[in-house]
Amino acid sequence: MNGTNRGLNRFFLLVVGLVLLALGAGAIALAALPNVLGDWGNQAKSVADNAPDWVAAPSVGQVSLLTVLIGVVAVVLALLLILFIARHGQGRTSRVIDDRTSDTGRTLVELGVPKSLLAAELDDRDEFVSTRVSAYDVKGTPTLKVSVQCRRGVSPVEAARIVTEALYGMDEVLGTRLPAMVQVTGGFRSRSAARARLA
Repeated sequence: MNGTNRGLNRFFLLVVGLVLLALGAGAIALAALPNVLGDWGNQAKSVADNAPDWVAAPSVGQVSLLTVLIGVVAVVLALLLILFIARHGQGRTSRVIDDRTSDTGRTLVELGVPKSLLAAELDDRDEFVSTRVSAYDVKGTPTLKVSVQCRRGVSPVEAARIVTEALYGMDEVLGTRLPAMVQVTGGFRSRSAARARLA
């Protein structure tokens, strides 16, 4: 539910995970096996002795071309990470209705309105430990996300039915049907939370 491509997210996590796994395995091997450290030193010396001129000799002023390439790669990676951070979390919106088609003017409805309407219906229900309402811009269409955490023993089907009925009631009040996604969860908090009601 954000503006970042899901496949790109997973690819980035895979690459970072593999790099960290390789570095960790190498560090463990260097620390645990003395022969590996000796072989590493010999290989490094061999590579340095046989390095081509474009790596070993200065070619851009007093800096080797390898250093310049490493710097360029680092800058590109930094820019990609900045772009990733800037895009991450986008998609949220605080406006659920923006109707410009009316002849009498423009209709704006902020997220607080459906939040209040759904809270009035769901907050006092014994079936739920907590509820949360947010909104996202999905391909130009504001879409609600209603997350409810159920108490232990509550059927997810029943929980979804309760939320769906609350959404239909909200649509009647607003005079339009808002797309919505319902997320039903449970967990330790749902098992440990006491059923408390005030008279």
